[in-house]
Amino acid sequence: MDVIQVEHIRKRFGNKDALADVSFSIPKGEIFGFLGPSGSGKTTLIKILTAQLNATSGQASVFNLPAELMHQSAQKMRFGILTDNSGLYERLSIEENLELYRQLYDLPRSSIDKVLQFVNLSGERKKKVSLLSKGMRQRVLLACAIIHEPELLFLDEPTSALDPVNSAHIYKGLRYLNEKGTTIFLTTHDMAEADLICNRVAILYQGQIQTIGSPEGT
Repeated sequence: MDVIQVEHIRKRFGNKDALADVSFSIPKGEIFGFLGPSGSGKTTLIKILTAQLNATSGQASVFNLPAELMHQSAQKMRFGILTDNSGLYERLSIEENLELYRQLYDLPRSSIDKVLQFVNLSGERKKKVSLLSKGMRQRVLLACAIIHEPELLFLDEPTSALDPVNSAHIYKGLRYLNEKGTTIFLTTHDMAEADLICNRVAILYQGQIQTIGSPEGT
């Protein structure tokens, strides 16, 4: 079963196409890499698939439903998302931020311990977000995205601010999530990262997919 289907998606801003004609599908259980330089349209597509933007033309579906419906509460429960506009409450601690998500999803208290271990922040749980480095913020945002172990996970360059040790820790955790059944849509500009973790990759350039296939063959 395909979790995501994208058919001839085009997104135009003013007189410029951010996405020109994009088509692909992602079956359940896959880690799919969406590669391309900054400004190539990767984030725009995630925003379309999560109902933050409407496409200019074409069709996209998630869970066999029109992507426009992903703003509904019942659908939001099914996916997690980390993008450049994800936010945290600055005056709260890491743990307090996660507590808000725990309550939102009606999860057991143990879910916070579990997700802090996942992102390698168990010892920093009481630290205020305003005092965190960019890399630590990125890990807290990832924890918020995965605390409810979603069916589908959208990650927009999740390791861009992380050092190699923490990146490796996150890769291990993502593989674990994937083995438990989570489908992952991952954007990156790093082919080495895609080669490490993705089953398939699509390379996006100037709003169009140039090639799609296994990392070794692209």
